Amino acid sequence: MKNSFEGVSVFLATVEAGGFASAAECLGLSRSAVAKTIGRIEHRLGVKLFNRTTRRNSLTEEGYFYYERCVRALEELRAGESMLEFGRFNVKGRLKVAMPASFGGHCVAPLLLDWAEKYQNLNLDLRFSDTDHNFVAERYDLTIRRGSV
Repeated sequence: MKNSFEGVSVFLATVEAGGFASAAECLGLSRSAVAKTIGRIEHRLGVKLFNRTTRRNSLTEEGYFYYERCVRALEELRAGESMLEFGRFNVKGRLKVAMPASFGGHCVAPLLLDWAEKYQNLNLDLRFSDTDHNFVAERYDLTIRRGSV
């Protein structure tokens, strides 16, 4: 089976550069090489991707459909690479947590501190208090309370 993704980068460059000649220049290819690559994709898919005139090239409806999906696929590939490059969970930022003093100090804080040690880019903002506050107004990410419902 032939690589069905062959030429996609040339197709994307052609759309984004606005034409075959501009894409060829950006890619360091000849205009003919770009046109042949696009032709092979069109042949493989059985549709015309571009309306070609002597003055300009524009996407057909099918070409626009294909372009949108190629862009999405490329974004997914980049996201996948990023996740692999930086680890599956690149936890970072601030986590603001309010909890009862005794329960929080003995049960919750040790777990959160282990987590913060594992994820060096995580900053904890912990509040140990047995009194009620307006946790929504104070913008806590997590509030732990004990008592009956």
